Amino acid sequence: MSFCEVFPSLLRRVALIGGGRLRSAGASTIAGGLLAWTLLSACQGSGSTSPITSLSPVAATPVPLSGNDAIAAPDERTVCTTVSWDHQIHCTSRWGETAAVFGGEGEGPGEYRRITALMRGPAGTIAVSDWRLDRVTVVDYRSGAVVQETRVNCAIVYRILRVTTRTVTGLCAGATFEGWQIGNELYITEVDMQTAEILRTRGFPHPTTLGVEAECQAGLSWGALRPSGGAVFGTCQREIVFYDDDPAQEVVVLAAPAYVEEFPDERDVEEYRLGMRGLYRDNVVPEAVVREYAETPRRNLLPGQRMVYDGNGRLWTATRRDRDRFSYFDVYEDTAYSGSIRVRDRMLGFDIVDSTLVVLVERPVGRNDSDGVPDRAVDWYDVPAGPAR
Repeated sequence: MSFCEVFPSLLRRVALIGGGRLRSAGASTIAGGLLAWTLLSACQGSGSTSPITSLSPVAATPVPLSGNDAIAAPDERTVCTTVSWDHQIHCTSRWGETAAVFGGEGEGPGEYRRITALMRGPAGTIAVSDWRLDRVTVVDYRSGAVVQETRVNCAIVYRILRVTTRTVTGLCAGATFEGWQIGNELYITEVDMQTAEILRTRGFPHPTTLGVEAECQAGLSWGALRPSGGAVFGTCQREIVFYDDDPAQEVVVLAAPAYVEEFPDERDVEEYRLGMRGLYRDNVVPEAVVREYAETPRRNLLPGQRMVYDGNGRLWTATRRDRDRFSYFDVYEDTAYSGSIRVRDRMLGFDIVDSTLVVLVERPVGRNDSDGVPDRAVDWYDVPAGPAR
């Protein structure tokens, strides 16, 4: 086995005290860290291979078209996705039967204005995050009945991380709690759904304070709460950042070993153009902006998707590698890379419940697609019990 096949599992560790300051270190420690990072970067640029496990779906379910890639599985037999223009959630069994349809446009209980995320809740419930209403609604997917509903007091973007019978924990991006001034920091908040009281808040420093490349200004991605406490996020081109539950403890920064530098393809560029329209006059994105995107290597993580821990405590991250005939997950055990998982077609989103992986995908456009629009489906997979090798 070559050095580059072994070395990527080693980590670049950055220790923090307080607000992101580096712990003091001797010259030999600093030199060793620089050498390790140089060797790791060289290996990743050498086209080295990573362990890949290919999975075959055990079931496939057509789902409605949507402008939203949210997906959640309330149990191993059911998956829920959205129909964005109807502001509805559609839940389907793995056998293709409609399990439930609920929601609709409005501001009343169980109504939505802009669904941004779905997440599995306790006891057959689905949590629905609505950006425009600044609200999380917990719904019994079998009846469509609202179980709980609360404002989350997030000024910009809110991402659900965990839902219990009493609280919702989420990531609030782009604002501070001191006067709601827009800032360059992320917060995890735990909110009491009965009272809307914020029970706990933790801020996360900007990634540039962790020792990653100075030109990185991407902030932190939608991540996950670690089973052992703390949180994990993606940042920059290919970094994964593991935070401990204790802010004074060290933070592990790992450059994803399976990252392959690829440039956006035509589908990526068109998706970018459509997604950016609302930011420009007359919904026209300047060609210079589109060209800059097309000439910039893809970031490693699939945007707008959370990370998920499976039943064995392994972290799954959806990547942007390929996403044509196949899509790829990178899997981590604790803070070490374990391997990659390959699934079919263009992944849009995913969830894992117990031993079941559900992947929302776009199918290739076929001869029967007269409108030229790719069909959407959910592929169902059995999660491997062992490491992803």
